[in-house]
Amino acid sequence: MGLATAIQALRGDMPTDYLPAIENFLDLAKIVCLRKGGHDIWAIANTQGDLTQFSFSASYQCIHANEAHEPSMAGLLSVLKGLAEQEKLTFSTQVSSHFEASQADHLPNPAAQLLWLNKDSTRRNLAHSKQRKQISYRIDSTFTVDGAAVDSDNGVEKFFSKVIRRWESLFTDAEYEREYDALLTLFQSAYRAGIEFEKTLYATLKLDQAQLYDGDRLWALLNQAIGGNSALPYYLFVDLDDPQPEIQEFKRTGESLTGEPLSLLSQLFTDENFPRTHQEHLWLPARQQYCAILGFEDLPDEFTSPEHKYRWLWDCLISLDLSDYDLITQYNYASVDGVRKSLQNYTKQQLRTSNKNGQADQTAVVTSEEAMEAQRLIQQGDYPVYVGVAILVYAPDLDILRDKLTLIRKGFNRPTRLFQERDYVWRIWLQTLPIKMELLWRCAGFVTGDYRLSINASAALGLVNLTGIVNQATTGTEFISLQGGVPFRASLEDEFGSPRHGVVYGRTASGKSVLVGDMLVEAAFTGAQITSMDLVVPSATESAAESQKTSSTYSALIKFLGGTEFDPSREASNILELPDFSHFPPQIQRERREAFVESIEAMLQALVLDGVTDSGLATQVEFILTTAIARFYRDLEILERIETAQKNGINSAAWQAYPTLQDFYERINYSLVQNDDEGQRQAVNFIRSALMSWIEGAMGKQIAQPSSVDFFHTPYLQFSCLKPSSEKKARVLGLMICNIAQRRALQCSRSIFYIDEASIWLEYAGLARYVGVQMATARKSGLTVILTTQDPVIIETNAASAKMRTNLSLRITGRINGDDIDHYQRIHRTPEAIISENVASTFKADRRRSTSQWLVDGDRRYTHGRYFASPILVGLLANNKEQVIARDRFFEQYPNPLEAAARWGAHFQTCMQQGKPLEDF
Repeated sequence: MGLATAIQALRGDMPTDYLPAIENFLDLAKIVCLRKGGHDIWAIANTQGDLTQFSFSASYQCIHANEAHEPSMAGLLSVLKGLAEQEKLTFSTQVSSHFEASQADHLPNPAAQLLWLNKDSTRRNLAHSKQRKQISYRIDSTFTVDGAAVDSDNGVEKFFSKVIRRWESLFTDAEYEREYDALLTLFQSAYRAGIEFEKTLYATLKLDQAQLYDGDRLWALLNQAIGGNSALPYYLFVDLDDPQPEIQEFKRTGESLTGEPLSLLSQLFTDENFPRTHQEHLWLPARQQYCAILGFEDLPDEFTSPEHKYRWLWDCLISLDLSDYDLITQYNYASVDGVRKSLQNYTKQQLRTSNKNGQADQTAVVTSEEAMEAQRLIQQGDYPVYVGVAILVYAPDLDILRDKLTLIRKGFNRPTRLFQERDYVWRIWLQTLPIKMELLWRCAGFVTGDYRLSINASAALGLVNLTGIVNQATTGTEFISLQGGVPFRASLEDEFGSPRHGVVYGRTASGKSVLVGDMLVEAAFTGAQITSMDLVVPSATESAAESQKTSSTYSALIKFLGGTEFDPSREASNILELPDFSHFPPQIQRERREAFVESIEAMLQALVLDGVTDSGLATQVEFILTTAIARFYRDLEILERIETAQKNGINSAAWQAYPTLQDFYERINYSLVQNDDEGQRQAVNFIRSALMSWIEGAMGKQIAQPSSVDFFHTPYLQFSCLKPSSEKKARVLGLMICNIAQRRALQCSRSIFYIDEASIWLEYAGLARYVGVQMATARKSGLTVILTTQDPVIIETNAASAKMRTNLSLRITGRINGDDIDHYQRIHRTPEAIISENVASTFKADRRRSTSQWLVDGDRRYTHGRYFASPILVGLLANNKEQVIARDRFFEQYPNPLEAAARWGAHFQTCMQQGKPLEDF
């Protein structure tokens, strides 16, 4: 049966019983694993007549939208100029609204699981409404060999079968041995081509995170497009270091394959998943969606700048706000001589038209000038390439599909024009797959014409999309990028998994509290211990007695997660209390003990030296304190009292004998002085005087007595502080909380320390220096510090400014005032064009939708995004008086806190969206 008859059958014009096998139109022979030196290269092996083509695929990280594209594009230009005949280089950008639910069984408690599931539900709803899109990037490269190199009369495809399934004795047939050696040579060449492709990704194209597909990913790629067997059935394996006398095939489990298995194509295509044409569309059972294909008919005008050229496709497509489509760009070789000759003939034709009868045809003049310019570029080495661009659009029904096609066409301004393929959609769709050797839009022998574009390589760079939103993190708070609707995370860990510190900026009502609440919840999901200090600000109408009862923004969340909330002014915390390191290996114990001693040095220096301007005295004081602390924690009596207290527990008599600042004070004496140095004697006297003032002062009970509560066995510890009445009280409270956070960090593998209203606390130099030391040194013990403040001025003016600016590698900025733009430029070097967007009236929190907008700056990678809060989290963080009363009534009505939180969150969201009073329930 002829091809036309097959097309009729696909269209339903005749019974499909007459449809030829799909293998007739596809070229997949094997999936091959080539191993050399322990390194595997996987490829799809296609065969067509005497040709064998190995197709290599790799994923890569896109170039971030506001980062420089020039290095990668310069590399791509050199690759395009070196394209070999018969080879193709294909870039695919796949945009999908698919959402895959994550598991919550790894979480520490049911409350965390409920918050996780509620956040998951929010993400699922965003994906369903097409506001959350997953974008993946893939590049395919081919290596083609003429079958004549294998010296076989049967062709490569038959030879594959002949060599693999030969049951006679091996190497008794001279022809077989000759063909076998030739095939090994073929595989050696294919392996080298795969290695070269791998190097090109990094060295030439400079694409980050590039990774070649293995067999499972290659099969998953085909399975996603076509369907069929969900797991790779078998593959061809060749060990080039130790070639076996017979090339073998293996199951994915590693077992050797026996018998005659069903071909891979037959395992991909079944009666149920065979694609069917429907008018000018294609029905894809594997996706359960219709597919239509658009191509380029006319190219855009000249680009205004190189960056405009590199971002052109991205800018066009993100403006559409669409999902579920693939953008495919395929480059292949174009003969320079052929193109030059065509341009010369075209130029002569246009000039003849222009000069005919002595009348100038302006259109002909312009087109001839363009052709001459193209010839000039070729002479300068800007070689032509063929480019095929296809946009595959998917939709569950035809009405939606037509609307999407119309929207995409309108997204490209003239002179750019797109056309819809209507006659041979199924054939073009096959050409986009790596199991088809036929070039994209090249339909010679199938339909008249060649729909590829022949343009110079430099101009062809504008027809590929490498741009996107980089999202390396897998943990942390999720945002949806304003450009493209792509999810990305603000992680509290860097790319190497080490903790990093962060700051959240934003004016009042920008949504800082909810955002930070989400960051803390995400940290709790990982099992991190959390310590936070929140400044409680009572309303102007509250009395002094009422203000003592004012709750923190985070009170309900802390209680829900099983945490503990304290008023630090009413509790004692022994600043010299040694953390329990017994659950760590010996080496880690030593490291953490040393880190603790360093933190105590910083703590005592902050207490003793605050306000001291004499650098000579400060140096001597630091020396004496360092010596005294080292001796203190080597003192056998001190160590014995510590061990006994820890063994008997916090409510024991031994605990009341725990060494405190009083014991340290008693050991500050002239025995610490070396060489009878007078400066050191003065330092000893100064330290004793300063310590005694703290011990005997009003705040002495906070820091110089055994701890009154256990601060170390709760997952979430919150200190809710009223604004201190004096600078001295603020300094002591702040240092006490920082000290507890440091000790908690040293006692566990991962911890978070959150300081709310940092602009108030960091005004105190001693406290600022201590926080700066924490940022500089505590990451090795797994501690992350998070600050919130309205603007970055305090980061610039505090006593530890240099340390903070160096170590605050995650900066999240919400709505700001216009006058603050220069602060961000000066302090954090944020480009004005980027930070100025945060001033816009639309850049704000939306209470009805529970959203807020932010600029996320992670290591100088800027991304504007929208944060969508989950209903339960918003409900637990609601903090005005009416909201707290209504929430308390819900928790009284539903004794199960999980049910109460879920019902309250849903009710609160409904009331915010509809403007209803909270009491209506």
